[in-house]
Amino acid sequence: IGEVLLRTIATKVYGVIGSGKERGGVLHIIGNSSNLVSGFEIKEEMHRQIIVTGALVYGEALRKAAVIGVSGIISGGLNLNDYLSIAQTMDPHDKLGTDVGISILATEGFGLIPIGEDIFNLIKSFNGKFVFIDGNLNMLLLPSATSASILSIRKATLPILSISKSPFIKPELNIIDI
Repeated sequence: IGEVLLRTIATKVYGVIGSGKERGGVLHIIGNSSNLVSGFEIKEEMHRQIIVTGALVYGEALRKAAVIGVSGIISGGLNLNDYLSIAQTMDPHDKLGTDVGISILATEGFGLIPIGEDIFNLIKSFNGKFVFIDGNLNMLLLPSATSASILSIRKATLPILSISKSPFIKPELNIIDI
């Protein structure tokens, strides 16, 4: 049994509020940093994607995204009542272990607040690339796409051979780390 471990440099973007476990998906931007997103803009093909919605995402859009299977939503602001409806399903003493099926992150806070231009321009440069969102930690993780930033470590496990099959291989030396 072998496994491959890749390590890379990444940029972390922290939001103000969020909810949901860590999820990965292809980043898809809907409009600009000041958009208001309703359920109409949420499409079936956004399944397993992380979408960026602009200034505010309406509750109907959050519900439709959860039904479609969107991995995560990033917005400048969230409606307080929509957030509380998600937060009320969580155990306040176990926030890091809670999830309602979709991860959300607000970069600015509650209400109609556009995503800051500096953050939006950074996120926009990752449109169409694989990223990670962790709502419970209020974090968006943007892995670097340059090959120079990727460190590859290979770990291989070799099968144990009996001494009678090969006098040169010792059974206790069956793991090679490179």
